[in-house]
Amino acid sequence: MLKCRLPTNNYTFPPLIKDCTLLLHCSLQLAHFVPAHVVKICFSDVVFVQSALIEFYSSSLDMGTARKIFDGFRERDVVLWTTMKDGYAKSGDMESARYLFEEMPDRNPIT
Repeated sequence: MLKCRLPTNNYTFPPLIKDCTLLLHCSLQLAHFVPAHVVKICFSDVVFVQSALIEFYSSSLDMGTARKIFDGFRERDVVLWTTMKDGYAKSGDMESARYLFEEMPDRNPIT
């Protein structure tokens, strides 16, 4: 898309970021290109892009970066809270997952 100068928007990136998670086992450098580009061009302030970024960094077990993204977003919805909590749980940090669950202002059956 960049090479062809095709326009991008906040709907372009969540599926691409999700696909990058699959690349983590094949090409770590390539997998990190899209999330880095998203942050560079400032689409990282959209809640569903944030959620995709948190899921990506959680999948690569980089919970520090996932948490920085989460903490940097002031208007967190239930999806963002759940994505971060799931990241902690998948990485084996059940204490942080439980703490975040207790801190969630809103919960639903999925959380």
